[in-house]
Amino acid sequence: MNAHNEELLDRIVSLARGDDGVRALALVGSSSREDGRNDEYSDIDVILVTDSPERYLSSAGWAEAVGRVWFSFSESVPEANHHERRFLFAGGHDVDAIVIEAGRLKTSPESLWIAREICAGGIRVILDKDGLSSALLGLAGGSRGFSFPSKADFGNLVHDFCFHYLWAMKKCLRGEYWVALQCVNGYLKRKTLAMLEWYERAVHGPDYDTRYDGRYLELWIDPDLRDDLERSFSPYGREGILDALDASLRLFAKAARVTASTLRFSFPEDEISELEAHGKRLRG
Repeated sequence: MNAHNEELLDRIVSLARGDDGVRALALVGSSSREDGRNDEYSDIDVILVTDSPERYLSSAGWAEAVGRVWFSFSESVPEANHHERRFLFAGGHDVDAIVIEAGRLKTSPESLWIAREICAGGIRVILDKDGLSSALLGLAGGSRGFSFPSKADFGNLVHDFCFHYLWAMKKCLRGEYWVALQCVNGYLKRKTLAMLEWYERAVHGPDYDTRYDGRYLELWIDPDLRDDLERSFSPYGREGILDALDASLRLFAKAARVTASTLRFSFPEDEISELEAHGKRLRG
């Protein structure tokens, strides 16, 4: 951890020690590790355990003792019982505080599945007022189990991607670049990420670590896919979007083809060839 983050973390721990509302504090992700992934660009990710989560989520005022706050906002994924308050402190230092209700940590930690995915990247308890260390450390071993897709789920993803490939191309050709870009650089990328995770685990085994939500993808993706990955993101404008769509389809099809072969699913070779030909005719 760099010197600025160490100093900031010391102030966070000092605040937590003196605040009866904070019952435990843990470093998670790269903040907790010494494997080279924590560098000058790293933020500080902490789990804050409390009996009063709303106090820490509804306002940034409690963190003023840590330092002057430039910006702060809350994020939630209610269905995963995941709530964060994120801070950008003066000097450009960012902190993510994952706020967990103490009772939920004790009684239903399995419901905290996003926190569990994050903790799989590492966790270190740095403050424990109530003997919660065991429950916190247990989050690290509890990420959602991976399972390969069913034949129906695999086919649905392939069809979804191919439909939206052509949909985005039509939007681009009629001049709706903003809408097309949202699909190329957003929607299609989420579908591609799902296929890449299946592909990498099909090739390397189900225990291969593809991390969470594309984190460190550059480290776990196979080298022969990287060129198309780089080209699959588009700048604003007609030619950039069309070139990125071509690379996106190549990337997705490469990963899907191998995944289908490994899992003994069918792959729509003829239909994808016809789709590519149709796209070329549309472009003129």
